[in-house]
Amino acid sequence: MHPIFEQIRDITLHGTNRLGTHPELPEWVPSISSEDTTTQLLHTLALLSTAQKAGQRILPSADLPQPMLIEESLPYCNTTAVQLWHDIVELESKYPVFEQRWLQLCAQLNQVIAPEIITSVLALGATKKMAHLRPYIAQVIGKRGLWIAAQYTKWHYALTPDYHQIWQEGKPAERLDILRRLRIENPEIGRKLVEKTWDKESAADRKKMIEVFKVGITPDDETFFATKLDDLAQKSPSGKAVVQETKRLLVQYLLTIENSALRQQWISLLSKYFMNGAVHLPDTDDDCFHPAWLVFQNGFPPKKDIADWWLEILTIMPPAVWPLASGLPLELSLAAIQNSKYGPSIQKINIQDALINATLYYSDPDWAAILLQIGTNLQFVDLLSHCSAAHREAIMMDAKMSPAVLNLVWSSPAIQFNWSLKFSEWVLRELFQSWMGYYFSKVQQIMPLDVFLHPQTRPAELPTLYDSPEKRDKWLQVIAPELEKALVVKRIFGHYAD
Repeated sequence: MHPIFEQIRDITLHGTNRLGTHPELPEWVPSISSEDTTTQLLHTLALLSTAQKAGQRILPSADLPQPMLIEESLPYCNTTAVQLWHDIVELESKYPVFEQRWLQLCAQLNQVIAPEIITSVLALGATKKMAHLRPYIAQVIGKRGLWIAAQYTKWHYALTPDYHQIWQEGKPAERLDILRRLRIENPEIGRKLVEKTWDKESAADRKKMIEVFKVGITPDDETFFATKLDDLAQKSPSGKAVVQETKRLLVQYLLTIENSALRQQWISLLSKYFMNGAVHLPDTDDDCFHPAWLVFQNGFPPKKDIADWWLEILTIMPPAVWPLASGLPLELSLAAIQNSKYGPSIQKINIQDALINATLYYSDPDWAAILLQIGTNLQFVDLLSHCSAAHREAIMMDAKMSPAVLNLVWSSPAIQFNWSLKFSEWVLRELFQSWMGYYFSKVQQIMPLDVFLHPQTRPAELPTLYDSPEKRDKWLQVIAPELEKALVVKRIFGHYAD
């Protein structure tokens, strides 16, 4: 015990019940000499404080269970992929297309996430903004990642749940979450779970479940959809509104499947109404315009008149059906539907709106392109989002662009696609022209879209000798380096085919 230290300590603790209960100083504390005691005393106190905060390291003991070594059945992604992930996260992009592409590529190569980025990936998926990445993370998290995810509640989304238990015992929201996840990971199990409890579900819950199936429809779904539709048609021919809405959803899903039996049946029924380049509707009920078919089987609203039902058919039918039913090219099919006489209850604008709504629902690029010419300004923006990439670019770069293009903003879904080199350069010229000193204008809007630039774009080559040195230098020093970070990632991805 150091006399000086002991003396000061006793004075400090005098009058308290702690006097005499102090522990001995550790052996490693240096002695305090009689020279310059103040400095040495302060150093000793600082050392003791640091040691107390640091705690003691537990020495290995044979009695303590050793952690199990987790062995992966798949290889980890390599160091290049790890560095690429760090580069992607550093971009902090508003549109996480790179993150999703990285995860999908990892799954395609049958690899799992390397240990050094497991927590980074799990933390990213835990944010609300990145919630849609969770199914992709779960596919590549690996055994080590599952163990880590189990230690933190917010990362439990990556764990492999007991689907059957949650489906039987979970809350409605939990069951729908499971169904959404299975729709991506294993659609067959999702269909079987719904099939298992279908008869016990309420009408409202059935509709919510069927709504989940809109994502990723394939021919494998046809039998399930058709069985559920027949079940509702038999048990609730003209049921409540929610039952009819569920029927319509199932009908739309079946019509989405190109060679489904229901789609072929509809084409056959509709073909008889096209004659001499026009639509001729029946005056009375027939095989198609009949409650047994439209209301009971297909979930249409109760009959008002045949013309009103025709509007409903135009709204629910995939636009690609009309050339097949009419035997006419797309433009002539549209003309036949638009220019036919349906009576005073239906105006041309009603026909137009019905066709546009169907085009948007089924995301038909060919019909979207032709309907752009007749839609309103607001409909124009929506339709443009469903056109082919080449068509969108041509419209936006057209010097004689439609006034409707002016309604586009840089955050519009119509602009969120992988751009061609020509369009990328056009966008950058727009960006460069808006860069004036420290005034941004379009810069802040366009910059987050760098993830859509063509990988061969060269931002540094945009300024010319005729641009002011100040503007040129600021572009090359401020904007171009930021764009280049995203382009480097795109070039790496370009080595891998989708």
